[in-house]
Amino acid sequence: MGIPVLLEQEIEQEKTNTLPAYKKLRGLDRNGKPLFIRVDVSIQKVLDKAIKRNREKNWDYVCPVVGYVGIGKSVAAQGFARYCDDKFDEHQIAFNAEEFIAITNRVPEYSSVILDESFQSMNTRVTMSPDFLKIVNHLQIIRQKHLFIFLCLPNFFDLSKTIAIFRCNHLFVCYSNEKGERGRILAFDRNAKRRLYIKGSKYLDYEAEPANFRAQFYKNEKIIPEEVYNKQKFDHLQSQDEVIYDRSKEIRKKILLYLQNENKLKIKEIMKVTGLSKSQVDQDLHDIKKQNEKTLLTAPGSPMFAAP
Repeated sequence: MGIPVLLEQEIEQEKTNTLPAYKKLRGLDRNGKPLFIRVDVSIQKVLDKAIKRNREKNWDYVCPVVGYVGIGKSVAAQGFARYCDDKFDEHQIAFNAEEFIAITNRVPEYSSVILDESFQSMNTRVTMSPDFLKIVNHLQIIRQKHLFIFLCLPNFFDLSKTIAIFRCNHLFVCYSNEKGERGRILAFDRNAKRRLYIKGSKYLDYEAEPANFRAQFYKNEKIIPEEVYNKQKFDHLQSQDEVIYDRSKEIRKKILLYLQNENKLKIKEIMKVTGLSKSQVDQDLHDIKKQNEKTLLTAPGSPMFAAP
């Protein structure tokens, strides 16, 4: 199952049925020249309704943009975000909960913000992660800012039922044809999105419910240069690697300390249980000892705090 790939005969039909792209002036580009955003007419109508609801009816707008890695989710989301907010740029893309909270607190009313897929752990359901729980809670707080929030995720079905059905307004699913040509998208409104989630969750089946329409999305390079976005994403991923490494190292030290103090294992026995080399075990236990000594020295009542 999974995200659909069009059959050859459907590709030809799609080409003939696709409405022309709509170009709209959305502020100035990085060189101070008029920036025209190219959007499929069908999607333009959806976003125009969202803009009107936010500005006139006191709503906010939350929309997942999903698809396989490398399919163009970020490209699509950036175009939609700039269409809704003519000041949108790379400073309104968040990669973790802290960035998302800071950005949404900082930006003015009716701004667009993208939450990029890189913020989440690929090993857990997205809505089970502490980061995403912070984001969901914050979304309730900032509703009065009437923001346009685009969630770039690999899989719509990873969202909890409450968020997928009740918190999100629409769903855009990016996909490619059999030739690997990107730029195609399925659009689901609130009701179709609900039926898709209920019918398709078990087998991750994006064909369980027909989309409201098929459309195309376009690369609007002047919004955010590709090299700028790629560097931003790379820097985040690199920092995440460092965090994960530091966290795993601390966990390993705690395990070693437990094996030595509670199980009374010797170095060779610890090496056998953990698969670590003698130098690794020695270094970790040495680091633990130094850390404990530092903690004792800085604690109240230690010699450092004694009266002269």
